[in-house]
Amino acid sequence: MASIGRMCRGKVSVRRQGKSGGEYFVLQCWRDGGNRCRYVHPARREAYEEACEGYRRFMALAEAYADIVIARTEREIARIKAEDGRTKKARAARRRRPAPQEAGRADARRETQKPAPARLWQGIVFLMRQP
Repeated sequence: MASIGRMCRGKVSVRRQGKSGGEYFVLQCWRDGGNRCRYVHPARREAYEEACEGYRRFMALAEAYADIVIARTEREIARIKAEDGRTKKARAARRRRPAPQEAGRADARRETQKPAPARLWQGIVFLMRQP
């Protein structure tokens, strides 16, 4: 990034051909929600094109750097979650309940569940305790 000496947003385009055979150039860029156009003298065209290329290189390098940092961050978070036991398998294992040992599994499940009004009341009490 430090080796990029000149930067300019946009692209240098040929606006039109002159009557005498010369070309008129324009620097176009998108800023503040609109397309901005600026006349470029033919003698300065190459300098502007190099500056625009410098900006494109800068943005590509910045995006590559961001990708590297994001990947490193994801690996660190995955490592922390693995050390903490907060992985998909660990969460699934905590959610599993042991199956009732009796033959009438549906009846045993109904006996262990609380009636609906009691569950509703517990939810209301829980919400009231929240700050």
